[in-house]
Amino acid sequence: MFFAPAPKNKPSLQAFVSSADACPFKCVRCTSWDPDAWPRTCLTYECDAECEAGDPGGGGGNQPPSISHNLTCTQNGLNSWCIGSLNLNLTASDPQGQSIIISGDVNGTPFACPSGQTTCAIPLPEGSGLASYKVDSATGLSASGSTFFYLDVTTPQISGSVNGSIGTTGWYISQTTFTASTSDALSGIATFEMNVDNNGWTSYSDTTFTDGIHSIQYRATDNAGNFTETTSQEIKVDTVAPALNLSTTGTTGQNGWYVSTVTLTPTASDSGSGLVALEASIDGAPFTNYQSPITLLDGIHSVQFRAIDNAGNISQTVLQEIKVDTVTPGLSLAANGTIGSNGWYVSNVAVTPNALDAGSGINTIEAMIDGGTWSLVNSPLSFSEGMHTYQIKVTDQAGNETVT
Repeated sequence: MFFAPAPKNKPSLQAFVSSADACPFKCVRCTSWDPDAWPRTCLTYECDAECEAGDPGGGGGNQPPSISHNLTCTQNGLNSWCIGSLNLNLTASDPQGQSIIISGDVNGTPFACPSGQTTCAIPLPEGSGLASYKVDSATGLSASGSTFFYLDVTTPQISGSVNGSIGTTGWYISQTTFTASTSDALSGIATFEMNVDNNGWTSYSDTTFTDGIHSIQYRATDNAGNFTETTSQEIKVDTVAPALNLSTTGTTGQNGWYVSTVTLTPTASDSGSGLVALEASIDGAPFTNYQSPITLLDGIHSVQFRAIDNAGNISQTVLQEIKVDTVTPGLSLAANGTIGSNGWYVSNVAVTPNALDAGSGINTIEAMIDGGTWSLVNSPLSFSEGMHTYQIKVTDQAGNETVT
């Protein structure tokens, strides 16, 4: 009786029954294994008679299994990156025809193919890293390998912000700055470009827009060849308020008064976003759309005009007071004395002028006596013996006059 040696990585053999049962080690075939041992331990075995007889395949039991790989990508990118789907394809075999198990890990995450399967396709995750693989044979022998992989199917991200004062109808009413950034978590950004006002693609920089209608577009490419392009964005900037002018027609009197009706004609224009409204407020009323020239009659009025463009810029006149008095003062005379005959008075006579004005108000009362000059009247006119002439003139604050 003898014991067969147990070489490294070979099944541990039990004692043969007798020396007659001696079998060359290369011809030993294991018939059952210890499931709890690793490397595997043979529990029962037999001797291959054909091997003993000199089978040409003899000696194959000393050969380990083999395993190979290839990577298949549905869409190749740049710089060794795949931008489609990526599989690790494994093929293994055992020279002795024994059953095999293919296993491994991808960046530390283990995988295993179905037992006995000689080919296997492992979908690889997005990113880069190392895929390691191994084949184990029922003979107890194994083989292994590894490969790096690069997979990026995610396009770059572009984000931006705008710094400017927003007006109306999509316009900005201040100088406006556009700032953008791009990122790519896998292969990294290769290029970041912009196209301003359709002048062609250039490297990105912060962009400031002044008055006018502009366009801007961004695009980014990562190192794998993935591409992101924004739609063209319109930027409308109008920082200038409309031009507003007011024409006033009327006859000027005194003390800021007009002595005729007054006609107001506003005009406005806007070379940026365009004029959207021209409005007027008369005597404190709400602003309403201006339709035609405005005529002011007697009285003290307040007027204000404003022009609004499509961006929301407003030009507004100061609140203006317009005073109109087209009516001359009223004047009456009262003579106090004893009337004789033939138009004569037989006593001294006092003449008192009475004036009134409902518009601007009385300014002065003057008298011209006996062909003299005009002088202010502060008290009744007094006439004594003789033949006299007199004339009274009343002037209101606007300069209107009533003369007897």
